[in-house]
Amino acid sequence: DEDGTEAQTYAGKLDPDVIAERVERLTELVEHLTSERARERIGEHVEVLVEEVDDGVVIGRAAFQGPEVDGVTIVRTDRVHAVGDLVAATVVDTEGVDLLAEPA
Repeated sequence: DEDGTEAQTYAGKLDPDVIAERVERLTELVEHLTSERARERIGEHVEVLVEEVDDGVVIGRAAFQGPEVDGVTIVRTDRVHAVGDLVAATVVDTEGVDLLAEPA
């Protein structure tokens, strides 16, 4: 229930345990599907917008990755990059929803 919404006044609500179980099932399904979709991208060439650089590891997003919803692309590289750079890379593996890539 959200304050001020009509649903807040409805009777016959589900038990909080039922709600928690359903949320958990849906969360697991979403994680499975997004991980599967990430694995399908192995071998794909991507351009990664650099958002963070840490000790030779570039963390950023490919064009199809939305902030806070689609994971990130991690590129291990010997080249020096800065936030805002575009890095051409090839997806070689996944870690959950995140893509692991090598410079192209």
